[in-house]
Amino acid sequence: MNFDDLIFSKYDFSKIKKDTFIPLIEELIRFSDKARKEGLLSLEEELPKLKDPFLKMGIQLIIDGTDPDLVEEILERVILFSNPSPNRALEYCIIRTGILGVQSGNNPHVLHHQLYAYIGLEYIEEYMNQIDVFPTAREIVANNNFIPLDISIEFNDLFIQMDDISIQRMLREIDITVLVYALSNSSLECESKILKNISSRAAFMLTEDRQILSVSLEDCIENQKMILELYERLVEMGEIIGIEE
Repeated sequence: MNFDDLIFSKYDFSKIKKDTFIPLIEELIRFSDKARKEGLLSLEEELPKLKDPFLKMGIQLIIDGTDPDLVEEILERVILFSNPSPNRALEYCIIRTGILGVQSGNNPHVLHHQLYAYIGLEYIEEYMNQIDVFPTAREIVANNNFIPLDISIEFNDLFIQMDDISIQRMLREIDITVLVYALSNSSLECESKILKNISSRAAFMLTEDRQILSVSLEDCIENQKMILELYERLVEMGEIIGIEE
């Protein structure tokens, strides 16, 4: 049983006025956006403004560089042993998930879904109705200065030659951060082919991540190698057809 299941088995949240948690959720999403753009240390200036001791403790832990597993353990232990009211228990759970999401660098759009899931699907549906505001992949693609290194050439050629079905199968196995790193040295044709095979919203988030994250050429090559190795495994397992076949 995961932590949320444990909490929801102990408390009845049905009578809680859940929209009172919206300001807290929006604050956590703002922290996520700030941390991704300016680094976790930028949250230090937020500490004096925080009145909730649990939230303040969590932010301080991640600013201090505490191991994520230890942060999770501390937060969950406080929740379990403080015997909170149902309202406070739900608030604790939202803060816990938000803190862990901020520390792990979750995209604010994803964190929005994680946190609003606690208070009702209608809030996620309202957000999803704004999907048309996201530009299409064609509109957001931008050509970086491609450096023709051997691994990057192989990575680019792979996606340019692969069929769309195989690309979509591969992308299901690739974490968005890995893809962000790998695309930092990619050609316009390769990038366009990948963005074409994901949703407009996912393409928007990926492009947003690329504008925020600073990626070294070494990290880019390492992640391109990981994707090339994934391709070989999927071909070997018969999950996709190799481009030479």
